[in-house]
Amino acid sequence: MKHALLIVFTLLCFSSSAFAFDVKTDIGNININGTLSGYSILTDNANPSGFFDTNGEDKHVRYDISNALVNVSKTTGVVRFNVFGGAYAFPTVGMPGNKTITDDANTGLFGPLPIAYVELDPASFLSIKAGKLPTLIGYESAFTYQNINIQRGLVWNMEPVISRGIRAIVTAGPLTLKAGANDGFYSKDKLALEGSIGLTLGNFSTSFNVLIPNKNTSANDTAAVANKQEYDLIASYTIGKLTLGSDLLYVYSPKSSQSGFSDSAAAYGLAGFADYNINDKFSVGARLEYASNKSTNNPNSANADLVGYGPSSKAFSLTITPMYKYKYLFVRADLSYVRINNFAEGSGFGVNGNKANQYRLGLEGGIIF
Repeated sequence: MKHALLIVFTLLCFSSSAFAFDVKTDIGNININGTLSGYSILTDNANPSGFFDTNGEDKHVRYDISNALVNVSKTTGVVRFNVFGGAYAFPTVGMPGNKTITDDANTGLFGPLPIAYVELDPASFLSIKAGKLPTLIGYESAFTYQNINIQRGLVWNMEPVISRGIRAIVTAGPLTLKAGANDGFYSKDKLALEGSIGLTLGNFSTSFNVLIPNKNTSANDTAAVANKQEYDLIASYTIGKLTLGSDLLYVYSPKSSQSGFSDSAAAYGLAGFADYNINDKFSVGARLEYASNKSTNNPNSANADLVGYGPSSKAFSLTITPMYKYKYLFVRADLSYVRINNFAEGSGFGVNGNKANQYRLGLEGGIIF
């Protein structure tokens, strides 16, 4: 019942307006905007059993809310804040889907307030944020409408999404430095350290980002491996109507008996992105990526599976997403293909987990205000 009330409340928020607006208060202007969208995904060789809302093979046709989010923020003054509230889904290529409102996935992972933080800006070059913060790691963002594809990618699936902690940001001309402490992969009682150095020169931007959790951090609903160190290089370049991006990720999971791994493990992923605006209504986005676990030298050891299809698995994916926008409305389609190699028995696609290929057709539509 509480989940149903959450959806109704969020929909009422959207029905009250068809555009973003500012509210003047005694503490300054409050910005209110949001997204209401739904999605459907048709899957060939759906993932095998073991998922939250199905008994047996994952659904071949899935449809649900992708975003029912309201964003309230204050972006000026010494004291600022940013809060996202509502429901959301994390559809990901090659991975099983789940209901948008469920205890162990999507909205159930980070709650109805997935991002909520206060920000102190005592000087033009310094800001300090504290609360539930989006990760520094990765090219793709948390929610579907923030990305060029409906589904997030294989590389995104190895990265954190949201952490609880504090972060300091210092800007000096084209340079941006960030450092913080948080709970890594949304762990409750283990400390992680993060850092970033970024450079922006005109239409080109790049950053090197690091996350180092406590090696004894145990798995939770947001991450099957939560002790993994991540070293991430991202870049973006815009020329005319075309934006190109890249995400190069190295992941290392140290040996830890408390985390359940008797040997260390490593993986890497590389993703390339392209977004071409044909005109003010039509655009096409594409993502090409490869992810690979590095095999352990000891076949009898229990080491982490970082890619998701077994400790020695490798995966390739291609996603193409044409989109149409008209004022506040948008509709788009995902055409995606995933191929996996060296997957563990039963960890592939299809009802028996023995298929190496998966095709999907996804649709999403809604309003952004």
